[in-house]
Amino acid sequence: MIVLITGATGKQGSAGVHLIQGSFEDRSSLLHALKNVDAAFLVQADSPNEVEQGLRFVEVAKEVGLPFLVYGSAEGAGANPPALKGKLEIEEAVKASGLGYAILHPVAFFENFRKEEGWERWLYLGLFEAALKGRKMQMVSTTDIAHFATKAIENPKEIDGRVIPIAGDDLTIEEACKIYGKVQGGTKVSRAPRWISRIVLALLPADLRQLLFWFGEVGYKVDLGAVRKEHEGVRSFEDWLVAE
Repeated sequence: MIVLITGATGKQGSAGVHLIQGSFEDRSSLLHALKNVDAAFLVQADSPNEVEQGLRFVEVAKEVGLPFLVYGSAEGAGANPPALKGKLEIEEAVKASGLGYAILHPVAFFENFRKEEGWERWLYLGLFEAALKGRKMQMVSTTDIAHFATKAIENPKEIDGRVIPIAGDDLTIEEACKIYGKVQGGTKVSRAPRWISRIVLALLPADLRQLLFWFGEVGYKVDLGAVRKEHEGVRSFEDWLVAE
């Protein structure tokens, strides 16, 4: 089986695969990449051209008669934050394409946070704490996203037409910090103080700031029990921290 994975250097797209150089902007390179492929996993980075590029990919996939397409979308697709809103248009194109398909709806990634201590983790924990205001946020490991993508590609008849929500844990930042401490020898985990986090939030691009506040004000509502019934090995935040 030959599988094309776009964005193979990104969080969802990374895997042990043979890389083919191409561009979402170059229709001819998409035609070349999709020829004689049994399935494709469409993963895109957030960008101003995301919708245009995604629609182009679906159009070319339909033209070459791709047998099966897995689209790595996001839970909350269509919601107000721009990072989520445009994904719904791509989903609708996938559904209307006539191709066999599955759409993955992962929540926020564990990988947004560093495992090791440092200024970046300190700042990110503070930013999320300021945006969430004590509320929980659902997260998942990209390893588990890859599990569901692989399952869909290997079982297209069983999975065809499904939209699959994916989440592994539901935590406040305080709870996440306690897990960091537990896994890393009982040390107290520090994060940026609220006043610094508020300043940084105000300086962020509007789209990103809106998404962070959406996590706290609306957020994800995936049924974690249903996910675990389908994939018993789905990682919790602690599982992810201790994994190599």
